[in-house]
Amino acid sequence: MKKIFIVSTFILCSAKDVLYGQAAQKILEGVKEVQVHNIGAIRSAGVVKGYFSFYEYDKADKHSLIYKLSLTDENLNPLGTKDIIGSDKKLLLSSAYDGKNFCFKFWDNDENTIEMKVFNQQGEELASNVENTKYEPTNMNNFFYQAVDPELSVIDNGGGFINYSFYPENKGFFVNYVDGTTKRKWNKAYDPGHGYKIIQPTFIGADQTIILTAVSIIGKGDNGERGGNFLLASDPKNGAEVFNVSTDGQGSFMSPISATVAGDKISVIGLIYTSPLAMTATPEGIAFIDMDRKGKVLNKVVRSFDQTIGKFQTLDKFKFEDKSFPFIHQVSQMPDGNTVMLIEKFKSSFMGGLSLGNMVVIVLDKNYNYIQGKEIQKEVGTASTGVAQMGGSYFAANNAKNHDQLDFLYSQYSEDKSSIAFSFVEREIKARKGVYNLKSFGQIKYENGKITSDKVPFKNELNEDATATWVYPAKTGYFLEANYFKKQKQLKMNFVKLNN
Repeated sequence: MKKIFIVSTFILCSAKDVLYGQAAQKILEGVKEVQVHNIGAIRSAGVVKGYFSFYEYDKADKHSLIYKLSLTDENLNPLGTKDIIGSDKKLLLSSAYDGKNFCFKFWDNDENTIEMKVFNQQGEELASNVENTKYEPTNMNNFFYQAVDPELSVIDNGGGFINYSFYPENKGFFVNYVDGTTKRKWNKAYDPGHGYKIIQPTFIGADQTIILTAVSIIGKGDNGERGGNFLLASDPKNGAEVFNVSTDGQGSFMSPISATVAGDKISVIGLIYTSPLAMTATPEGIAFIDMDRKGKVLNKVVRSFDQTIGKFQTLDKFKFEDKSFPFIHQVSQMPDGNTVMLIEKFKSSFMGGLSLGNMVVIVLDKNYNYIQGKEIQKEVGTASTGVAQMGGSYFAANNAKNHDQLDFLYSQYSEDKSSIAFSFVEREIKARKGVYNLKSFGQIKYENGKITSDKVPFKNELNEDATATWVYPAKTGYFLEANYFKKQKQLKMNFVKLNN
């Protein structure tokens, strides 16, 4: 059966390669059938400058594995490969790059630990942080009871790496930190108290002096009644609490989704709810809060969806006319003073899945009033996570996002931050095989006050016969398509130019 992978990074295997033109196409011969655990893009100021991969390569001895750390430039030209020996008892969950060093997150099934290990670009280990977990999983999949999210969060410009993990039964969580440059590491516990549980702690922003975590808590009851939303600020030096403030208002709940730190000001963006039932509620608006570095609110603006999205298309009980919900993927504040919202339409479907509709972009002015919007048509996709049975539609969509099941892929700023591009995939179902085939890659760009979009079809003659297909970010104006052919042990990659 053909497998479809939608990821935002690049893999590299030991192979003979052939380059055509300016690395427009690359063919790797003799690609071994190894499990590539994790991969990533090397970015500077959000711009792709190269790629790294860290993957299990071979057995070193009875109890050890050889991992390879490989680096390329933005044109896929190899920069170097380093062999690293590690225990075969560890499962690699995630990796990240903070602008100076790499961090790899492991689960040790025997020791029942989560470990973050930091390496420099020469493959030398700089620091590690081990957390002894409270769970006793019975198989390798049960680490998800402990791990909040497999992905690591980073502080750019070499600021270090952040991980979150739950207490048993989600009664609290740990913030775990490690930095290869300063060798700092710490684990700090957060307990909501009063019998409350954590829905999910979420990293929403940081700089070299502060880490911002959105925290939502619920009561013990089956209805998941909200206990409140908070913004937790931690000091990267030692994990000390800088502040912990409520983001809720009178008669409403504000769940933070992103934040930026600039000078003495922290700007927080969040979704507004009025229903106290966290598991079934749908957001009704968006809020913009400015705080000082002590958590004091300086300014707050709230806009309902009727005042923003509803100015583009009429909403009825927070649904579009086609009965779909708006899922807010990203809200970005641009240098021109405008705010850009990326939305993916979705509906609940049979057996707890989701039906994924068109993409929508909404632009607000500096006062957060509606300026313009655009809907980009695409094939209807599905997310078959089954999580809709756990709660309401928006809760299900948020879980689907955390499992990379939605059609939105990633966003990229231009080097001067003046424009932003949102990328998504379009799929079509193959009745004979009963699986989805990649049809096209789409990109929506906001630049100079204008919204443009483009779709580029995948190379179907390759895509049809490939064992697996990957999609990757690339330098501005391109994306990377890669197709793996297991029988031929061949990986074919080509940069595809976009028109917008």
